[in-house]
Amino acid sequence: MGAQICFPVEYLPLEEARSLFKKTAGDSMEENLELRPIAIQVVEECEGLPIAIVTIAKALKDETVAVWKNALEQLRSCAPTNIRAVDKKVYSCLEWSYTHLKGDDVKSLFLLCGMLSYGDISLDLLLRYGMGLDLFDRIDSLERARNRLLALSVVREVARAIASKDPHPFVVREDVGLEEWSETDESKRCAFISLHCKAVHDLPQELVWPELQFFLLQNNNPLLNIPNTFFEGMKKLKVLDLSRMHFTTLPSSLDSLANLRTLRLDGCKLGDIALIGKLTKLEVLSLMGSTIQQLPNEMSR
Repeated sequence: MGAQICFPVEYLPLEEARSLFKKTAGDSMEENLELRPIAIQVVEECEGLPIAIVTIAKALKDETVAVWKNALEQLRSCAPTNIRAVDKKVYSCLEWSYTHLKGDDVKSLFLLCGMLSYGDISLDLLLRYGMGLDLFDRIDSLERARNRLLALSVVREVARAIASKDPHPFVVREDVGLEEWSETDESKRCAFISLHCKAVHDLPQELVWPELQFFLLQNNNPLLNIPNTFFEGMKKLKVLDLSRMHFTTLPSSLDSLANLRTLRLDGCKLGDIALIGKLTKLEVLSLMGSTIQQLPNEMSR
């Protein structure tokens, strides 16, 4: 995260843990006699970890006794995690909090945040992505999803781990071994892919990802070559982010993306973009910081 000095977060003594939990969850745990003993046990399961205490307390605030009991059972039966530097209790608490987010739209936005770099988690960007994916009915879904992610790398790691187990996985992938991986069953099931291009100058001619709805190309090389046929195997794509690229002309296979609703070309050097006029379902076109010669005629209608 770019911090110059890192301070270890100490485990809280039980009394301090209870005080933090009560402050975060509100007075209901004290006022409800049935809830009080459950709350004490929930705090003990958090094992003095501040991030676990705050996450669970926020999620349980104003919930029923049944929900509190369910949380306690799940925390006691937490499965170990193989994520480096993530305590299994922290993972369990964050995963439980995720499963109790209200609404698939908020859950999807939470997982989407896990794919992004910290500096990219802005409401404006999530709004563009979310509109393309039709993820939310109310704007406050964005704020709730982003707030759950917090500003901590450990939360993003958990979000990515949860996302990788989704029925239509969210994947953050580097370009090393891309062609081989693109032929796997996992890649064919992916609905969300963030591809980090660091070592290549040319992408494969085509990637057949039939379930893909969201594709983010995180690229440090503005001269990266995207073949004309590259997008032909992504018929379900709804959101495409090709920011910080140089295009004399856009890849011709863009016009095969009949379901594309959001196209982000921020910080690009663009030549002929007439092809965008053929994207009949496009709702969001972002060109912030881009140099552009002329907008397609279709956009004036």
